[in-house]
Amino acid sequence: MNVAKGGSGLDVDRRALELLVVDNDDLERLELLLSEFNIFEALGAVRQELRHSELLAFLLDPNESHGLDDTFLRRFLQRSLSNAGGGHEISSVDLDIWQLDEVEVRREWANIDILLVDDRNQFAILIENKIDSTEHSNQLQRYWEAAHQEFPDHKIVGLYLTPGREQPSNSRYIPIDYDLVANLVGRFLEARSSTTGADVQTLLRHYEQMLRRHIVSDSDIADLCRRIYKKHRHALDLIYEHRPDPSHGAARDLLEKAVTAATELIAEDSSRSYLRFLPKQWDVEKLRQGSGWTKSQRMLLFELIFTNDRVFLKLVIGPGPAAIRESLFNAAQKHHDLFKVSAKTLSPKYHQIFQRAFVDGKTLSSEDPEAIEAAIGEHWREFMSEDLPAILDALGDLTALIP
Repeated sequence: MNVAKGGSGLDVDRRALELLVVDNDDLERLELLLSEFNIFEALGAVRQELRHSELLAFLLDPNESHGLDDTFLRRFLQRSLSNAGGGHEISSVDLDIWQLDEVEVRREWANIDILLVDDRNQFAILIENKIDSTEHSNQLQRYWEAAHQEFPDHKIVGLYLTPGREQPSNSRYIPIDYDLVANLVGRFLEARSSTTGADVQTLLRHYEQMLRRHIVSDSDIADLCRRIYKKHRHALDLIYEHRPDPSHGAARDLLEKAVTAATELIAEDSSRSYLRFLPKQWDVEKLRQGSGWTKSQRMLLFELIFTNDRVFLKLVIGPGPAAIRESLFNAAQKHHDLFKVSAKTLSPKYHQIFQRAFVDGKTLSSEDPEAIEAAIGEHWREFMSEDLPAILDALGDLTALIP
């Protein structure tokens, strides 16, 4: 529970935020890096494994339109094998001698991210690419067995590509990282600038830039972020504490629109963490005698609550004259199945008499806007068509009910 801060605490917070944003060279550098246009960022492809695999497969294919022939493929495999320190069926010397122009690049063959097959030199390279996911279902062993069965006479090598050169569960695979890819792309940009087409140069430049910004473990952005956080930890923790939640924000926007669109409802006070409303039948003078809750002084309200792990609706009797509160509480107690009043005595200030779930934590954490919208739509329709009519019927004419 957040405790209100005194003046000195607020001054410390304000000073921390000022130090973060005023004359902060690292922050300005970070903003420049992030504001520079990048086609992969614009397409939302920064952390999509499929997009990374497709582009890498394109660069590795000696017969594609990039104009790099088999040179990128050769250097990529040589650098990957050098990480293994020997002991594999293919060596860097072999790759330097062999012609690789007939290498076939397959995507998702037997679910393998990238498969390189060279029938002339009789080798097959399996590349398993992981950005944010991890191994599962013994997949590396299954891929190896599938390749060995399909190419029994080929020399087989497995590569396990991750941002931080994570160790694979299967020792037959060589761990490599995206720093290798970024360095290789950067070298090709420098060495072949005069022989590579402008479009391909742009592609390579944006790809290297994106990798160094977001993927490689020691990226420019990661280094800047660490430095900024170390120096301005208090301010950044404060910002994080008050960050908007995109999933909760979407859920809140949808429900706010639903409340506003319902002509039989009246919207009340609201904030980032709750929405309040009431049916028009309850907008009576006797229920506008509350204190210390809402500006309207209403005493009986629905609240949509947005927490870290769920969205739910509750009906609350707020503070006000004891006789009015007791009348509402007693009316609810007569309908246990509907109101599910938990306590036998009325709480002195706030008393919840009804609750229903709207969105669970699993749906919220998925950040799937369609799933969130579907859950909200279903629960809102049920509330408006079933719960609300039943509640109105159970409480009846509040003017007559309240003394």
